[in-house]
Amino acid sequence: MSNRLKFGTHSASFFKKLVLFQLCILILGLISTYLVSSFFYKDSFHKQTEEVIFSGIHLYEKFLYEKNLPPQNWCDLKLVETQTPRITVIDIDGKVLCDNRANKSLMDNHINRPEIIQALKLGKGKSTRFSNTIKLDMVYGAIKTIFNQKVTILRFALPMGNLASTIYNIQRSIFLILVPLFVFIMILNIWFSFKEESMIRGENEKLKEDLTANISHEVRTPLTALKGHIQVIQAQKENFPETLHSFIDRMAFTIDRLTQLFKDLLDLSSLENNQELFYEIASPEETTKRIISNLNQIYQAKRIKIQTKFLVDSFEVDTKILEQIITNLLDNAYKYTPSEGTIKIEWTTVDNKVHLSIEDTGIGISQKDISRIFERFYRVDASRSRELGGTGLGLAIVKHAVSQLNGEITVSSTLDLGTTFNVFFPSRQNA
Repeated sequence: MSNRLKFGTHSASFFKKLVLFQLCILILGLISTYLVSSFFYKDSFHKQTEEVIFSGIHLYEKFLYEKNLPPQNWCDLKLVETQTPRITVIDIDGKVLCDNRANKSLMDNHINRPEIIQALKLGKGKSTRFSNTIKLDMVYGAIKTIFNQKVTILRFALPMGNLASTIYNIQRSIFLILVPLFVFIMILNIWFSFKEESMIRGENEKLKEDLTANISHEVRTPLTALKGHIQVIQAQKENFPETLHSFIDRMAFTIDRLTQLFKDLLDLSSLENNQELFYEIASPEETTKRIISNLNQIYQAKRIKIQTKFLVDSFEVDTKILEQIITNLLDNAYKYTPSEGTIKIEWTTVDNKVHLSIEDTGIGISQKDISRIFERFYRVDASRSRELGGTGLGLAIVKHAVSQLNGEITVSSTLDLGTTFNVFFPSRQNA
């Protein structure tokens, strides 16, 4: 079963929280806009409708006076170009003298209508209510007028449907403007937030990498001196009591581990800092055999069988990084393959890419661990890894080295049967 690993820094949780936060702001903004616009425009349009009604009434009153028509003829349809507004004329007792939308003989007395009461007292009046005559919600405006020394009420009315439609159209227009604006602001805010977060994360990573590199570099010098001293002591071990021999060997082993640890930290730091690549033609066979020779001397007691196949003569690559990849993958295979086990190494070409396969008959890796084996200091078996001298950084170095070369790596493994690593290099130049 193969598990392809993708490398790179992701901030999915950060994005989720940020997007949810921005969506909440967007929704709250839209709701607030709707409520404010509903209140503002209803109030505003009520006032505008009132102005329109009374302006129309006064113009119509002037027009009727010029025609010198009696009040009972003021609702004559021939005098009105359109059926809106509704026109009603009422005498001082509330009797309907005419209406351009209804039969006056069927209409109730209007003396108790709010706009009529106000008009009689104040000269003009208004109200909003359902009309039982034409079965619509209406906005009414009425004025008191005197014709031939007789007090008469002239009333105009507009259906609320027209007002509601106007308000809806205005709100829709505002939403069509505000929604894209809110979305644009949200996207812009997310972009700036992510950019700032990326910069901070990048600065923190750089500080961490620089600190690691500086500490590793400073520690290597005293470690080298310490290793030299312990080698002198080992050479004269016979002069020390036998009870101290195991302590001397353990000290030497620990110093070797520390030296390798800081070497790996420096290598990892160099890779993470995107060191400049130097491409040259490399021979997979020559490079691999040299590394096998070096590792055989370290693990000669295990008598590991090595099987190789080289179907790629050469390709263009950064040789230093290539050696890091091969060394760490092979060292990992040697460590976790039992004595007299087998390691197969093959160089082939797959889909115009250079393919390196390293297969061992080692202890294998469980599926729950496969996704984490390239993490720093992650060990499948921590105690065993320390006994073997592992630093927990070898595969992390491989991950960054492969990524540096724009390559890909996959791993498949079965417990107690072995593990296979497949590395695919983008061949800049096959030869």
